[in-house]
Amino acid sequence: METSSPALEAVWRDLRPHLEWAQGFALVFLFAGHPQPVEFLRRRLEESLQLRTLRLTVLAPSAPAELPRAVEQILATRPDPGRGPLWVELWRGTDEEGWPTARRQALHRLNERRTLLERDVGLAMVLILPLAERGRVYVEAPDLWAVRCFTAELPAPGAPVKVSEIGRAEEFSSAVGVPPGGVELEWARLLERTTDHTRLDLRDGFAAFEAALDRGDLTAARATAYQTLDLSREHLQTTGDTPQALRDLSIALDNAGQVERDLGNLEVARSAYRESLELCRRLREALGDTPQALRDLSISLDNVGQVEGDLGNPEAARSAYRESLELRRRLRVALGDTPQALRDLSISLDNVGGVERDLGILEAARTAHRESLELCRRLREAVGDTPQALRDLSVSLDNVGRVERDLGNLEAARSAYRESLELRRRLREALGDTPQALRDLSVSLDNVGRVERDLGNLEVARTAYRESLELRRRLARTFPDQPRYQQELAFTEARLRDVAGN
Repeated sequence: METSSPALEAVWRDLRPHLEWAQGFALVFLFAGHPQPVEFLRRRLEESLQLRTLRLTVLAPSAPAELPRAVEQILATRPDPGRGPLWVELWRGTDEEGWPTARRQALHRLNERRTLLERDVGLAMVLILPLAERGRVYVEAPDLWAVRCFTAELPAPGAPVKVSEIGRAEEFSSAVGVPPGGVELEWARLLERTTDHTRLDLRDGFAAFEAALDRGDLTAARATAYQTLDLSREHLQTTGDTPQALRDLSIALDNAGQVERDLGNLEVARSAYRESLELCRRLREALGDTPQALRDLSISLDNVGQVEGDLGNPEAARSAYRESLELRRRLRVALGDTPQALRDLSISLDNVGGVERDLGILEAARTAHRESLELCRRLREAVGDTPQALRDLSVSLDNVGRVERDLGNLEAARSAYRESLELRRRLREALGDTPQALRDLSVSLDNVGRVERDLGNLEVARTAYRESLELRRRLARTFPDQPRYQQELAFTEARLRDVAGN
């Protein structure tokens, strides 16, 4: 009988993004010693793929003599519509039957054909091997081991889990002393007490996702994102391609993409964002150029642009950002200078300015950032000193300061950075020591430290860096497993050493 446990659910939670959104070859190693967890994960994957009209290809040789044929089946497989990952079970069998030798030969063969797997097979593949042989796989198949994206030991019933994932830490802690709030608790209650989950209102799940994200709990946010993603796919199957069902699925995909991007899983994030973008284009075709359809499409394009930029594809990012900017200008014309239209246009201009700066087109970047800054000042006048208005203005000032510094206009950069720093201090006083407030303040202090160093004011730079370092250390201690905070701490430490050495 299929059974689950918190340990096995943790494996499934971390495994599924690598398989559901794999684009091209992706390799997963699972190590098993008991049939129940293998069966559980296979069933869960099949159910998940069915929601996306994909099928799982299962290869489970029953005798060592069947392994060479299974390997050739793998190598002969090609992507086609509806085909999902390959699930290859090689973990059963005893030494006396000759399984270890047959497995070793199979791994050698697959290792030799790694290029063919990546280039021609081009599908996600799960290789399930015996737990006892984990320590030898990197020797038997070093090329495959080097390109794996996920590895886990499957716990026998009642055993703890051991998981490792390439490119990120295993768990992500929430802020100390910040438990889930009412919105998250209500979503958990609804999930537990509602038998027919298709009756749930996805907006409750989306609100719970935002709440978890706001308090810095990426584990909770990720779990909620995938709960709502599953539900939105089920709703789509139940109701058909209604505009609301398509839009809900698009939002759920954006949420999954956002949390995967925060966790550093950029390829997974890109796949989620690209699927969302496709849905938004479908909605625009179905509904026409309504303000909601245009705004949803522009948001989706911004998400794609962000992750393409993270992946080092500035031209792809620029293409997405420029299409989004065109939509935002159309929306402003259609809606007038509403706060939402102005803010959306300001964000889009900053995105375009950022990618132009990355491409070295500094005058175009400055033009975009200056227009965005003008809009942010107008918004502040219109809505007052709300936290969002102040933060948007501070971000825009940072962008202007950055491009002015690149152009060699250090006094203009310092002026922008100093104004931004003043706003960040006000926000911290108003909001308290939230993760966002502390991080924003540390970013602003680093910017001030950098331009003061450039101007030769080393003591002023050191003072700014020291204050930033204190904030970075606090964030790194509070979120010890979040790579972003550890990386930013290392960055500020290096900048302080640089000015201390002068």
